[in-house]
Amino acid sequence: MIKMFSKRGGDKKGMFSVGMIIAFFMSVSIAIIVVFVLLTQMDYTTDRALMSYAYIRDEVVVGSDLFYVDGVDGREGYLSNGTGMMRLSETSGAMRLDKTLFKITTRHGEGVYTFGGIGRDKAVLSANGTSSKYGVEFVSTTNDGTHNDITLKVGEVIKIFFIFPTPVYEDEGLELSMYPHNGRAETKRLVVPDIIVSERVQLYP
Repeated sequence: MIKMFSKRGGDKKGMFSVGMIIAFFMSVSIAIIVVFVLLTQMDYTTDRALMSYAYIRDEVVVGSDLFYVDGVDGREGYLSNGTGMMRLSETSGAMRLDKTLFKITTRHGEGVYTFGGIGRDKAVLSANGTSSKYGVEFVSTTNDGTHNDITLKVGEVIKIFFIFPTPVYEDEGLELSMYPHNGRAETKRLVVPDIIVSERVQLYP
């Protein structure tokens, strides 16, 4: 009986040793899987970073500068039309005018405008505000033979023609915003002078 007891004890020890070996190999396997997942994630993150860099390199962000704004038709004590002068920052990419939105917010309303074409007469204010247009005129252009009438490039200056969504009165606040398709929005906050005494009123600077 003593021998039988010893044999059983040995079996238990053997079973315990086999269990430890199995547990060890399972732990190693799990560790290998974790390392593989981490390495895969690192490769994915690196690929995404490179793709983002390539995108930024190919799609240079547009930086617009609306450096002058005035209002027109001030003889009745309010402004109905306006013009602006715009250029791009030196590090900017080109701006597609046909993909650039222009938004005007007045005290009594707002309007969103799309590119209508070349000329003052292309500025249109729609009755429902859904199809208003702004017109442009190129004041200066580049001389490298690459100019076209729907793209603003560094070194060029355009004049923008627009109609305010509502009449703009004395001492009224305004917001004018440009939204390029591949750049940051630019917003100018303006205040109309206390007294409008001329047909053309400078609003900015």
